[in-house]
Amino acid sequence: MSVATSVWLFDSMVLFLQISVAAVWLFGLLLLIAPGRALALQERLNHRFSGRQISHPLEAPINIDRYFYRHARPAGVLLMLGAAGMLALNWQLPGEVQATTPPMWAWLAHSLYWFLAISGIAIFFIGLTCVFRPSLLKPLEHKANHWVSTRQMTQFLSHAYTPLDSLLQQAPRIVGAVLATVSSLLLLILLKV
Repeated sequence: MSVATSVWLFDSMVLFLQISVAAVWLFGLLLLIAPGRALALQERLNHRFSGRQISHPLEAPINIDRYFYRHARPAGVLLMLGAAGMLALNWQLPGEVQATTPPMWAWLAHSLYWFLAISGIAIFFIGLTCVFRPSLLKPLEHKANHWVSTRQMTQFLSHAYTPLDSLLQQAPRIVGAVLATVSSLLLLILLKV
C-alpha cells in the first residue's frame, strides 16, 4: 500500500470519527436542553435491522451434485483451466514486497501468495480427479459436504438488548451530560490529530 493511500485512509477514518463524535455531542446537548424532543428523535431513529432476514436467501442450499456428476469431465477440465489460470496469475505477483510497505501488509501479501498457490494446486488435482476418476471424490465429498448455518451461529446477535434505552428513558439529562462531556473530550483529542 502506498504512503498516499495510507494517509488518505487514516484521514478518512479521523474525519468519520470527528463527524460521529460531533453527532453524539449534539445529541447529548439536546438531551440536556430538551429531553422530550431528544427522546422523540431517538424513538423515531431507533429501528432494528435483522441480519437473519437479510441473510435468508444465502441460507438456501443449492444442490448441484447430480449435475456435477453427470458432467464431471467438462467440470474437471474447467476446474483445471481455472486453477492453471489462478496459478499463472499468482506466479506473476511480485515475490518480494517493497521495502516501504508496512510489515503487516507484507505479511498479508505473503500469506495471500501462499494461500493462492496451495489452493490452485489443490483445485488442479481435484479437476484432474474429476476428469479421470470422479468416483474417487465421493468419499471426500461425503465427509466435507456439511451444511453450516450462519443463521444459527449468529442467532444471539438478533436479540434486542435494551438496558441502555431504559436508562436513557429514566434519566435523560444525566445520560446527556455524560454523552456531552465524553464526546467533548474525544472531539478535542480528534481535532488535534
